[in-house]
Amino acid sequence: MEAGSPLLEREGALGAATRLVDDLCSGRGGALFVLGEAGLGKTAVLTHARRLAAAAGLGVGEARGHPMESVLPFGILAQALAGAGGSGLLGEDRPGTAPSRSSRFYRVLRWIEGLTPRAALLVLDDMHWADAESLSLLVFLCRRLPSLPAAVLATARPWPTAVQDAALSLAGEDVPAWSGSPR
Repeated sequence: MEAGSPLLEREGALGAATRLVDDLCSGRGGALFVLGEAGLGKTAVLTHARRLAAAAGLGVGEARGHPMESVLPFGILAQALAGAGGSGLLGEDRPGTAPSRSSRFYRVLRWIEGLTPRAALLVLDDMHWADAESLSLLVFLCRRLPSLPAAVLATARPWPTAVQDAALSLAGEDVPAWSGSPR
């Protein structure tokens, strides 16, 4: 895949996003966290990867965090999963009767395991606004991605630090995850 892009000083992040999509096309899942202040081009990296994934015939589920939804359990991941064909996996369609937290985690994992032959890229913008449940589920999934037909590409500002801490923790566990500024 060609990474051609007019973005300057973002070659590292664009290259990492291209590798993530290439690896997913080859059957290897992974995660990429792009961390940086507002206005540095994080969303442009997502757009680049989303276009590559769509051109390769991969499923793409997109979501964007928002301050008003930062306390809505599984808010950002429910959006992304629904976009990739996994609507209702987290019980968001049945408020008040939702399954337990662990049941939700394993329901999503089993759904991702069944994605073959069409893998999926979950594109999560503004993860710094994510709720704690979404971040916990994201870490759970990222720890298992190398053997799954899915990849995660997430952007976040460095504050609050929860997403950055999670990305660094995953990298420390040798989970295929890259984190860094788009510059």
